[in-house]
Amino acid sequence: MGVNSGIMASKGKYIATINNDAEADQDWIANLVWIIDSDPDIGCCASKMLRFYERDIIDSAGIVVFQNGMHTTGVPMIRIQASMVSQEEVFGACAGAALYKKEMLDEIGYFDNSYFAYFEDVDLSFRMHLFGWKCIYVHEAVVYHMHSATSQQASPFKIFYLERNKLWNMLEIFSFKNAYHANSLHEY
Repeated sequence: MGVNSGIMASKGKYIATINNDAEADQDWIANLVWIIDSDPDIGCCASKMLRFYERDIIDSAGIVVFQNGMHTTGVPMIRIQASMVSQEEVFGACAGAALYKKEMLDEIGYFDNSYFAYFEDVDLSFRMHLFGWKCIYVHEAVVYHMHSATSQQASPFKIFYLERNKLWNMLEIFSFKNAYHANSLHEY
């Protein structure tokens, strides 16, 4: 994965990820850095990703595993309903537009190359929590995303990797050895 090569070569304090089909607002990075610097336990920040052509529709506001205290399907999902709260803790960040502390990535490991595409950010989010880091959604950090512009909405490529990686993720995270840790994440 090219992102991991960039992370390994980086000498900076932060790693910003943004999809090739996304356009960042001019204050995107500044808004993320301001929040990530506010608490040493914050390992990453999630952006407010809006649809590129329908800018009033949220494409992602972080990742959730549980909603309203209820277990959904066990499959982590993109959070598409965001409150108007400026910042709030979420389970994880969609790597399509996120900021990570390099210190955290060095500690927990980088993106798992075996995922190739889709759900690698979910895997990273679980590891982040297991190591005690947290993620904050930043309402003011706006990115406009051309949803599925690269892989196309229902392409065989996208369907294969989404479904395969969804299963890999569930098997890895919700295995017996991790069941205790997964149950402790009920607030997300």
